[in-house]
Amino acid sequence: MKHPTLANWIRFKKVSENEYEIVDLLHDEKIQTDAYTVWFARQLNGKRSPYLIDKGKSKEDVDLILGELEAENVIRDKRFFSKFFLFLLVTVWKPKITENFRIASFIINGLLLISFLPLLAFSIFYFLYYTYDINFDYVIVGSVAGMLIGLVMHELGHMFACLAYGARVFEVGVMLQFLLMPGAYVLMNESKIKKRMRRVQVSAAGIEMNLLLTAIFLIISARFESLSGFFLGAAIQNVFLALLNLTLVDGFDGMAIMGEL
Repeated sequence: MKHPTLANWIRFKKVSENEYEIVDLLHDEKIQTDAYTVWFARQLNGKRSPYLIDKGKSKEDVDLILGELEAENVIRDKRFFSKFFLFLLVTVWKPKITENFRIASFIINGLLLISFLPLLAFSIFYFLYYTYDINFDYVIVGSVAGMLIGLVMHELGHMFACLAYGARVFEVGVMLQFLLMPGAYVLMNESKIKKRMRRVQVSAAGIEMNLLLTAIFLIISARFESLSGFFLGAAIQNVFLALLNLTLVDGFDGMAIMGEL
């Protein structure tokens, strides 16, 4: 971590003249610290060397402070959320959560919740009834495009649901596993959502989004014969993503849903 920055899930609360609480909104933790450490942490912006913040401190003193802050998840790499061997999480977007953003998320999540199943049922009927000949020329390209769109929209589905119920979202990013397998993630804290079925829907929202995309792609595939293979490939990929995330394996939505139920 060459030039660390203050983590975007950290807030500070003054307790007394020289005593502060570091509030970790991501992990729901509070850490007691002193005013100097808080001042030092606030100077970290990812661009400035931490060793230039207070020239009266030795390198060993600065390393000690940085080690303590990193151990408590107070600081992070500006670009990467996490870097491990053959596993990389790259921050793409740190949304500014405003009241209008929450209202928009509430509307989008509501539309998703009431529309994905009826539209999926209609799309299957529409595709089977109106498709006469499929052009398979672009199936592979469509599959790749559908997977990428599905991964991104899957995580945005989680984000919209989380914000719709008043919880916290800190960032959205992409990940690369084993340097080959692409993915996406959303960093959020759902502890403010007290109703169980709302937490279930937050976990299921990504799957709902994939099924909604499946429906849209199937309708377009049936409507435009020249691009039918492209959109059929995209639809199949989103069905695959939905089924994959339904599996009862740690880290997948199906296990999170089962845990809530």
